[in-house]
Amino acid sequence: ALRKTFLGLTAGDVRTLALLRGWARRAAPRIAKKFYDHQFAFKKTREFFEGMARKKGVSLDQLRQALEQTQARYFTEIFEEAAQGGRFGPDYFEKRLKVGALHNKIDLPLKWYIGSYTLYTKLASQSMRWALFWNPWLRRKAEFALQKVFNYDIQAIVESYLIDLCASFGTDVRSLEVSNREEDISDKMPELKDRMAELVEALEKLG
Repeated sequence: ALRKTFLGLTAGDVRTLALLRGWARRAAPRIAKKFYDHQFAFKKTREFFEGMARKKGVSLDQLRQALEQTQARYFTEIFEEAAQGGRFGPDYFEKRLKVGALHNKIDLPLKWYIGSYTLYTKLASQSMRWALFWNPWLRRKAEFALQKVFNYDIQAIVESYLIDLCASFGTDVRSLEVSNREEDISDKMPELKDRMAELVEALEKLG
């Protein structure tokens, strides 16, 4: 709730996104295709996906098809969440946390993940312009609301990525206690850094 308040994600934003649920369902596959057209044309991200396909034992085309389907579901889910009450609460947030942990496990560089949202925003805006040419006021409201949700999602995914990264080094993340309802585990980063330092010190002594 604090994150949404800080971002200014309002009930009006949610109503705007809910109005566009049908458009999102139709537009999502096209947006996902253009999204991965860029990802697979860019040398470094293509190399990452080529390595990912080898690890999974699938063809690059098969991997891309799965990625496009997942990305289309994600885009549609934002508008579905808005249409179903728009809480963007714990259940929605937890899905993003799982994505962040997965990104760490597959070693996806954060620069490519975060950087892709510039393209994502552009593609969504372009699609909205075509669909809502008759109502530029609604389009601008929808673009701004979607940017807020994108930021909300980025927060969850990046924080989960970093925390899972620390856990993969052997840090006892689960023992971190969050007693204040206005905090979450991301507020415990100073304590997490201390634990990482203790782990490094212990390893140095063993060496």
